[in-house]
Parts: sequence; structure tokens; C-alpha cells
Amino acid sequence: YEQPSGDQRPEYATATLAEARRILRPGGVLGIVDHRAGDGASRADAAALHRIDERTLRHDLESAGFRFEAAAGFLGNPADSRGKAWFDDAALKDNTDRMVLRYRSPD
Repeated sequence: YEQPSGDQRPEYATATLAEARRILRPGGVLGIVDHRAGDGASRADAAALHRIDERTLRHDLESAGFRFEAAAGFLGNPADSRGKAWFDDAALKDNTDRMVLRYRSPD
């Protein structure tokens, strides 16, 4: 079984975030840590690498009603080309350019 890319199933992201909103109490915090894809990468291109473009992720979260609060750069790595799957290259393990975002569920 091959999982369809996010381009083919954007409703999967929508349903997942709707469930997160449902289970978080009002004002609850949602933390996201993910591997960055190249700027402007499509969902399909990013999915093949198990990464995501930060703008896509932020759009999905904000469309689901979460409020952005903060981003932290301590897991960023500007030397990462963002063009490889993090699990295909042993040198990338724990060395990818990752984003750390904090969102809050609305009251």
C-alpha cells in the first residue's frame, strides 16, 4: 500500500488538525517540530522527503483555527539542503533543518 501524497489528500491534514482542535482544551498549546522542505515545495515533493514547507504547515494550522504564538530556531540547520529525505542519509540524522512552532487552540 502506498500512501497518497498530501497534494492528493489535503483533507487528511484538515481532519488531523480538526481532531487536534477537538481534543485540546480551549487555550491548549500545540507544539510542532518538523523537518523543513525547500521554500515553496509542493505537498507532493515534500511528502516524498518526509518534510514540509513551513508556509504550508502554518497555513494548515491557521486555517484550522490555531493561533500562532512563537517559533524557535534552535533546531535550524542552514547547511541542510532540504533536498534529501532525512532517513536516507545517515549524516542527516538529527542534523536536518527543523522548525519548532507553538500554536494555541482558541478560547
